Amino acid sequence: MQKIIFHIGFTLLLSFLVAYGNGQIIKNRIFSNFDSEDNINDSLWSYKGIIFYKCNFGGTASFNFFDFPNLEFDTCSFNDLEMETGAIFQNLTHRNSIIESFSLTEDTIKNEFAFLSSSVTKRANLDATIFENDIYFNDSKFGDLLSFQSCKLNGYIYLRGIYLPDTLNLQDIDLTNLKGEFDLTNFKTKSKPCFINLYGVDIGKLRIRFSGFKLYFPENLMFEEKAYVYQQVLNKLKSDGLFESHKLLDIEFKKLKYENNNQYFINWIDKNWWNYGYNKFLIAINSLFFFFLYFVINFILYDKLLSEGYIIDKFQKMNKELLSKYKKQKFKFFFLKGAYCLIYTSFLFWGLKLDIEKLNIKNIPLFIYIMVQYICGIICLAYVANLILSK
Repeated sequence: MQKIIFHIGFTLLLSFLVAYGNGQIIKNRIFSNFDSEDNINDSLWSYKGIIFYKCNFGGTASFNFFDFPNLEFDTCSFNDLEMETGAIFQNLTHRNSIIESFSLTEDTIKNEFAFLSSSVTKRANLDATIFENDIYFNDSKFGDLLSFQSCKLNGYIYLRGIYLPDTLNLQDIDLTNLKGEFDLTNFKTKSKPCFINLYGVDIGKLRIRFSGFKLYFPENLMFEEKAYVYQQVLNKLKSDGLFESHKLLDIEFKKLKYENNNQYFINWIDKNWWNYGYNKFLIAINSLFFFFLYFVINFILYDKLLSEGYIIDKFQKMNKELLSKYKKQKFKFFFLKGAYCLIYTSFLFWGLKLDIEKLNIKNIPLFIYIMVQYICGIICLAYVANLILSK
């Protein structure tokens, strides 16, 4: 709250400077391919504060100066905004502005950088810039890219109510002297996730809600380096109590490990059997699915199974009685046959032990089918038992 009050106070102070001669305001101007060296008199930069208000910058707007005063853009629009590489700013503020592309690289912001209720529709490149004080990105919107690669943050960073870009690049960002955490939990969701690069980031300084993100990495990065980032983020999510985010990232990591080992089929099984261990109720659903699948097949092969497969005398006798008694009552015959076939399938699928004496091995294909059904049932039974015991 103190920081917000200070920021509001600073804005009022800048307006005061403008009003009383120590600052300058430029308003309602239209510029084409703006260049600060050509379009603005050198004496202007001697003012303590400069505000561009309701200005329209067409083409490329270049601010080629190495030691800027307090600079603010209020309700302005830009195509391409480029700040001098290696420049020093006292304070830099964008408010209610629309920018297509924004470049602020290898610069230094001595005091505050504020990007408030503004938007960058394409790329915002802040690479290798040093932010000596606080950063505000409140209620702003980003399009294709927001890059902080190799930046250095020495104050607080506020990211309240922002619309995430398609890609957020934090590679090698220096958070050693960051005050507080780099908090990525208070953002407005989009229909697709934001791809985020966390390679070379001190994850301990990060707080992230992973429901809106998906990790990506620089090209040609070794799997071990990717795995290290995943593990560090997973540990941080767990320690922060963000269990849903931990689940989402852990699933993504398990999928990556399977793909790295070319285990695509095992990955498919792990995903569909129980969603990588995170949806155990799927075990019961899948077990019942396999049981009824085998029931349908067994119903079709019922007579052959009783005579050449797993031979149970009582079922053979009952099947013959049904055939003779309900030969003309087809519906009733198939209904009762289905009931007995369901019980027969239960013996094969859910049975803990097959009676070897009742198993015919002369018909090899039928024998293999029965054994596959039995093994599948044992596996399902083991998982279901573990599911019940773990409750």
